[in-house]
Amino acid sequence: LRAILQGIEWLMALSIFKMAADLGRPSTGLGNNMAVSRKAYEAVGGYRTIGFSIVEDYWLYKKIIEAGFGFRHLLSPEILAFTVPPLRYFEQRRRWISGAMQNAPAAMAGGILQALCIPLLFLLGLISPWIPAMVTGLLVIIYCGLIIYFQQKLRIRGYLRYLLPFTLYISGAWLMQFIYYLLSRETVWKGRKY
Repeated sequence: LRAILQGIEWLMALSIFKMAADLGRPSTGLGNNMAVSRKAYEAVGGYRTIGFSIVEDYWLYKKIIEAGFGFRHLLSPEILAFTVPPLRYFEQRRRWISGAMQNAPAAMAGGILQALCIPLLFLLGLISPWIPAMVTGLLVIIYCGLIIYFQQKLRIRGYLRYLLPFTLYISGAWLMQFIYYLLSRETVWKGRKY
């Protein structure tokens, strides 16, 4: 179940990046499925000119966009690949949060809202139990729309049945990620400490 919920989260993120790209809005480069033309790579000097970054794929993408090259995010059944989620979930997420906070803090707005969702809904529930119910209902509708979107784009099925567990998972996962981020002093990724 953990892998399925993480998969839904990732497919939703990719869907949002795709929608933003279709509107001409660059978002992020994702190293695990990013292709860069040789011309663009050489024009920005590749990884050797970027310098150290805990999220080097993002920096390469950013430099390529700044150099005036185009970008596309693809969401297609012809290029769909499935991967195993990382065993060191919190370490990977700490690296992502750390990289985003250093390089594009505004990009973390959605994650911060997700992390604050449970505490805010609890506090709002003290005012009226209808507020958390309405907010949760709105989130379910949004998540449902995103799941339908990526299932149609990728011609895959079966994820909609995990809508309710996903709704519980996503806010709790982001809350735990931020707690881990705030309490841990260093990022460990693939045996390296940052």
